[in-house]
Amino acid sequence: MPRRCGRQTQRNNVPAYNTEEYFVRVITHYQDDMPQPETFQQQLKLWKRTWGNKDEKPGTITETLSETCNFMYPNIMKILTLMMLTSVTSARVERSN
Repeated sequence: MPRRCGRQTQRNNVPAYNTEEYFVRVITHYQDDMPQPETFQQQLKLWKRTWGNKDEKPGTITETLSETCNFMYPNIMKILTLMMLTSVTSARVERSN
């Protein structure tokens, strides 16, 4: 779930009741940044099927970017690039006791 606070100036925090709804709203927010937004759902299905058939999957976003075809998945590449640019401070804080 997205974190909620009084004011956020560095990132988008769309209201959502669960993680699936949050994901859909955030992707919609970045739709203007995607090169081919109308084909995003088809690219996502094909991309998931491609990685589902592989035994070894990349462990980081950087590795995923280097192993993903930019011509076949331009929207996925753009979303992964935007994820890499997201600052660490926008991640949820974890505490250890």
